Amino acid sequence: MKRSGRSFWSTTTLQSAAFANDNDNDNDNDTENDMKDLNNIDGAKVHEGIEVTEGGCISLTGEGIAFMRLLSLRQALQLHPMKLSRHLPAATTMARKMLGIKGNRDKLLAQVEEIVARIQEERAIAAEVASGNLYWKNLKDSDTVEMTERYFLAIRDGKRLVINWSGQDSREAQLFLMGRAN
Repeated sequence: MKRSGRSFWSTTTLQSAAFANDNDNDNDNDTENDMKDLNNIDGAKVHEGIEVTEGGCISLTGEGIAFMRLLSLRQALQLHPMKLSRHLPAATTMARKMLGIKGNRDKLLAQVEEIVARIQEERAIAAEVASGNLYWKNLKDSDTVEMTERYFLAIRDGKRLVINWSGQDSREAQLFLMGRAN
């Protein structure tokens, strides 16, 4: 398979998910059922399905894999109308098929963002470390930033918030947060 400058992992993950309907064998039907349940992912199970080792390696199992598919779909919607691959359908088509939601690109993106936020909140509750999420560019000077093994936390008004960033600004965000961390 030819690799381009785009994320190979995201493309192949979404490609396998988007074309789950093409074959009629039992394994593909299981994949199809998994895709229709992307909007019903349980955050606690996602927390169990994502493991980060001390060396920084990420291991995904079960719901963690489904959550990464959802994040890849969100990224594809953010890039729309640019496609992840010429062999994949448009991001809006994938979102409608995989999640069973309707609307234009902006409405689909908003719905996917709501699903991701819900799952992140459930993950935080399962980890018992945070009460919400915060985009890194929305940090205030008064916020305290803590770095843990797996993520960055912001403490604002006594609330512990997991700090998020997009794939496009991850390096910039991590360098900024490392500078702010205690």
